[in-house]
Amino acid sequence: MPGGQFNISGNASFEWIKFTQDPSVENSEGGVINAPLNINGIQGKLEIKNCIFEGTQSSSGGAISSTVDYGSQFSIADCQFKNCYSSGSSGAVDLTVYTAGKYSMSNIVFDSCKCVYIGGGLYISQTCPNIEINTIRFINCEAQRGGGLYLYLSGGQTTIKGASSFVGCKTSGLSFRDEGPLGGAMYLYINGDEGKFDMQGASFDSCTCSQPGNAGAIYVLKYSYSNVSITNTSFINCKTIANSSNATEGFGGAIFINTTGTTAAFSSDNHKMTGLTFTGCQSVSGAGHNMHHNLTNTINTGSIIKSNYLITDGL
Repeated sequence: MPGGQFNISGNASFEWIKFTQDPSVENSEGGVINAPLNINGIQGKLEIKNCIFEGTQSSSGGAISSTVDYGSQFSIADCQFKNCYSSGSSGAVDLTVYTAGKYSMSNIVFDSCKCVYIGGGLYISQTCPNIEINTIRFINCEAQRGGGLYLYLSGGQTTIKGASSFVGCKTSGLSFRDEGPLGGAMYLYINGDEGKFDMQGASFDSCTCSQPGNAGAIYVLKYSYSNVSITNTSFINCKTIANSSNATEGFGGAIFINTTGTTAAFSSDNHKMTGLTFTGCQSVSGAGHNMHHNLTNTINTGSIIKSNYLITDGL
């Protein structure tokens, strides 16, 4: 069946509802809700509050799939996603927000959500000016890339704050487009100079990525002058783990940063990782137990990072 059980292009509100789904039914976009809030310039508005999505599934967005543009708005608060699944990407929520769209998320739990490809709980593709996510929790979510969250930024800023946490999230599978799994908890892809990511006060506990992948907790793919700020965040027992069938890679027990930026691109304006704490994190490769940087000029860039205190605590 194309689309979810509810196909929405105008205005809709859902409150205090528990959504379930017959296991024999698999929709193509959004197991329950498919909301293309951008049809023919119509400014749609979707609000979801105090709802539970349990055991829902689709081929993209196990519970919800939405595209937001043309001044449309999508807000979701105080909701839980349990055991949602996608045979493609986005185990629970698949969200694309364009320049003219507006989106907000607060107090959301993704519990044991899973997908085959990217974003075990949540996938966001963003070009809009600003998204703020306040208190989001991922528990035992799984995907090949971004076990809990896959975030693609080609413009605008995403901020994650509040008591946000990732617990027991992991990568699965051996390959994605002939490449290894990446980011047991989160995969952050910032494409171009305009994207900005800011995460404050989060925690990562017991997240893992198996070889031939990297980053037990966070994998960052950062281009040129794009902006990444991760502050006052803790990493506990995050690890890359061995895979006897392909014992390669496995760098970055907690964080792996892959950047194409030159040495000049690193400054306190666009690369800030301060107040980080690491406890019991481990890389199966034996290097970069807490953090691994893949840089174009390791020595010079490392000197810039050190002299400007761009990374502090725990290293």
